[in-house]
Order: sequence, then structure tokens, then C-alpha cells
Amino acid sequence: MNHKRGRPKHQRQGCDCKLAYLAGVFDGEGCVTAQRLRGRNGNVFLVRVVVGNGFLPVLKEFQRFAGGSINERRAPAGMLRQFQWALSSRQAAAFLQRVLPHLVVKREVATLALRLQALITHEYLAGGRRGLTQRQVERRERIVRRCHALNARGWRGNAPQARAA
Repeated sequence: MNHKRGRPKHQRQGCDCKLAYLAGVFDGEGCVTAQRLRGRNGNVFLVRVVVGNGFLPVLKEFQRFAGGSINERRAPAGMLRQFQWALSSRQAAAFLQRVLPHLVVKREVATLALRLQALITHEYLAGGRRGLTQRQVERRERIVRRCHALNARGWRGNAPQARAA
């Protein structure tokens, strides 16, 4: 017996509609950030993904799909409640890897964030928590700056705004 019979066509063709839906919401409502934090342990680099929304059930779907946390954000008096779903580091990279084929707006920044997380993971596994070399810091810093530039460029009509030279 063919178990595929009786299912909708998109399921028979192997389409993961939930993945595509979440990727679309993320592409429009989400944010990919790469950060450099300077603390007492030296330089720490972090990849983070966030989606803010006032409709909690959508964010619960993100949490079921990829884990992470949901927090309520303070809203000014008279404003609707806002919630934020977030992932960091390897969880963020795993999420980005899964949604990357469906991303349009955030494809480039997601690719850079994946590259940064790969460097972080590789260097951590190779050397533990010893300090980063100047070259490693500079390489990561270039990726962070490029992510910031991509996030700052905004969106104009149907195409990304031209890159600053």
C-alpha cells in the first residue's frame, strides 16, 4: 500500500511547509546578530537570532521547532504586549542552517553568522578556552562588522539598498 496516497500534494512532494513558513516569518520579522562582547575573560563572540511578535502562538512554534526562550518585552502604556523568541550560539547556527534555503532578505547575514559560529566552534574544540590570537579576533571582527552593515542597510521596495562602499 502506498502510504503517500491520501496526503496533500505538497506533502507527497517532500515540502516541509512548517519549515518554509517559519523561515518566511523569520525572514520578515526576525533578526540575525553577530556580537563582540568584551569581558573579564577577553573577547567573546556571539551569534544570536531573534523574532519579535505580538502573537505568542507563532513564537511557540519557533520554540517547538528549534528550542530557545520566549520573553515578554515591556511595552509602553496603551501598546499591545510584545514577545521575543531568541536562540544563541550553536542553537542559532542550527536554526539558520535549516532555514537558510528559504531565506531571501536575511540570506547573506545568515551565511556570515554561520561562518562566525563555525569559527567559534572550531577554535573552541581545537584549543579550549585559551585566548584568541590577534588574527582570530580580527577575522571574527570583520564578520561582525559586515553583519552590522547588512543589518543597517534597511530594505527598500523589492531590493536591498545598495551597499555602502
